[in-house]
Amino acid sequence: MNQVIMIGFLGQDAEFKQLEKSSLLRFSVATDDGYYDQKNKEWISKTTWHNIVAWGKIAESNAVLTKGDKVLIMGRLVSRDYKKDDGTNQKIVEVNAYKIEKVNRDKKGVDNEPMKLEGLPF
Repeated sequence: MNQVIMIGFLGQDAEFKQLEKSSLLRFSVATDDGYYDQKNKEWISKTTWHNIVAWGKIAESNAVLTKGDKVLIMGRLVSRDYKKDDGTNQKIVEVNAYKIEKVNRDKKGVDNEPMKLEGLPF
């Protein structure tokens, strides 16, 4: 099973492109993870950036996402190879999103609406 579920913040405005046969949306999402270091008695936090792509109607309906928006992403992990401008081969890992839901927040940045968990596989 290839299933990705994450909640994070957009690092920049979403980039929307209308292609010949479909629509494409690209953006990056930051998620935070961490652990408590018993030895130093401190919380160690780590931010991870994820590349997100969406196609078709999902892309079109989320083209207005902007930097700082908190989103729920559901999708699958895909990797692909491509050639960079300098001719070198590059591998990239992305989340191909089939669901993007903006998580509402109040002006203080606090979540003020519970997230809907319907459709999640657990």
